[in-house]
Amino acid sequence: MGRCHIENEPSDLWRECAIIDVSTLGVGIDLWYPDPVELLGLWQDGELRLDARRRITVQLQSGHSVYVPAEGEVRNAGTAADGIVRAGIEFVGVTGD
Repeated sequence: MGRCHIENEPSDLWRECAIIDVSTLGVGIDLWYPDPVELLGLWQDGELRLDARRRITVQLQSGHSVYVPAEGEVRNAGTAADGIVRAGIEFVGVTGD
Protein backbone atom coordinates (compact mmCIF):
# COMPACT_ATOMS: atom_id res chain seq x y z
CA MET A 1 0.00 0.00 0.00
CA GLY A 2 0.95 3.60 -0.42
CA ARG A 3 -0.46 7.10 -0.32
CA CYS A 4 -1.07 9.44 -3.25
CA HIS A 5 -1.53 13.19 -3.54
CA ILE A 6 -3.08 14.45 -6.76
CA GLU A 7 -2.13 17.86 -8.12
CA ASN A 8 -4.73 20.62 -7.51
CA GLU A 9 -6.33 18.80 -4.59
CA PRO A 10 -6.04 20.13 -1.02
CA SER A 11 -2.50 19.65 0.30
CA ASP A 12 -3.73 17.58 3.23
CA LEU A 13 -5.77 15.19 1.05
CA TRP A 14 -3.76 12.00 0.63
CA ARG A 15 -5.51 8.98 -0.86
CA GLU A 16 -4.75 5.36 -0.13
CA CYS A 17 -3.47 3.58 -3.20
CA ALA A 18 -2.22 0.12 -4.02
CA ILE A 19 1.16 -0.02 -5.70
CA ILE A 20 0.83 -2.68 -8.39
CA ASP A 21 4.02 -2.15 -10.37
CA VAL A 22 7.29 -0.23 -9.94
CA SER A 23 9.99 0.24 -12.55
CA THR A 24 12.82 2.67 -13.19
CA LEU A 25 10.47 4.76 -15.36
CA GLY A 26 7.35 4.87 -13.22
CA VAL A 27 4.77 3.21 -11.05
CA GLY A 28 1.37 1.61 -11.56
CA ILE A 29 -1.29 2.25 -8.94
CA ASP A 30 -4.88 1.39 -8.11
CA LEU A 31 -6.96 3.96 -6.20
CA TRP A 32 -10.54 5.03 -5.57
CA TYR A 33 -11.24 7.95 -7.88
CA PRO A 34 -14.51 9.03 -9.53
CA ASP A 35 -13.36 9.19 -13.17
CA PRO A 36 -10.17 8.14 -15.01
CA VAL A 37 -10.54 11.01 -17.51
CA GLU A 38 -10.64 13.46 -14.62
CA LEU A 39 -7.55 11.84 -13.06
CA LEU A 40 -5.67 12.36 -16.31
CA GLY A 41 -6.41 16.08 -15.98
CA LEU A 42 -8.01 16.18 -19.41
CA TRP A 43 -11.27 17.71 -18.21
CA GLN A 44 -10.60 21.16 -16.75
CA ASP A 45 -13.01 24.03 -16.22
CA GLY A 46 -15.68 22.30 -18.30
CA GLU A 47 -13.39 21.81 -21.30
CA LEU A 48 -11.53 18.86 -22.77
CA ARG A 49 -7.80 19.64 -22.79
CA LEU A 50 -5.77 17.06 -24.67
CA ASP A 51 -2.48 18.80 -23.85
CA ALA A 52 -3.05 18.67 -20.08
CA ARG A 53 -0.64 16.92 -17.73
CA ARG A 54 -1.57 16.05 -14.17
CA ARG A 55 1.10 15.37 -11.58
CA ILE A 56 0.74 12.97 -8.72
CA THR A 57 3.01 12.26 -5.78
CA VAL A 58 3.13 8.66 -4.63
CA GLN A 59 4.60 7.72 -1.28
CA LEU A 60 5.84 4.16 -1.55
CA GLN A 61 5.76 2.40 1.80
CA SER A 62 8.90 0.56 2.84
CA GLY A 63 8.48 -1.15 6.17
CA HIS A 64 6.02 -0.02 8.81
CA SER A 65 6.71 3.72 8.88
CA VAL A 66 9.08 4.64 6.05
CA TYR A 67 7.60 6.34 3.00
CA VAL A 68 9.64 7.07 -0.12
CA PRO A 69 8.14 9.90 -2.20
CA ALA A 70 8.09 9.73 -5.99
CA GLU A 71 6.58 12.36 -8.27
CA GLY A 72 5.35 11.83 -11.78
CA GLU A 73 2.74 12.57 -14.41
CA VAL A 74 -0.33 10.45 -15.00
CA ARG A 75 0.17 8.95 -18.46
CA ASN A 76 -2.76 6.55 -18.59
CA ALA A 77 -5.79 5.71 -16.49
CA GLY A 78 -8.71 3.36 -16.85
CA THR A 79 -11.52 1.86 -14.85
CA ALA A 80 -10.83 -1.44 -13.11
CA ALA A 81 -13.28 -3.52 -11.09
CA ASP A 82 -15.48 -2.08 -8.31
CA GLY A 83 -14.91 1.61 -9.07
CA ILE A 84 -11.14 1.42 -8.82
CA VAL A 85 -9.04 3.47 -11.24
CA ARG A 86 -5.78 1.93 -12.43
CA ALA A 87 -3.22 4.55 -13.42
CA GLY A 88 0.26 4.59 -14.90
CA ILE A 89 2.54 7.28 -13.49
CA GLU A 90 5.74 8.27 -15.33
CA PHE A 91 8.44 9.65 -13.04
CA VAL A 92 9.56 13.22 -13.82
CA GLY A 93 13.01 14.62 -13.21
CA VAL A 94 14.66 11.19 -13.25
CA THR A 95 18.30 11.16 -14.32
CA GLY A 96 20.68 8.33 -15.16
CA ASP A 97 22.09 8.54 -11.64
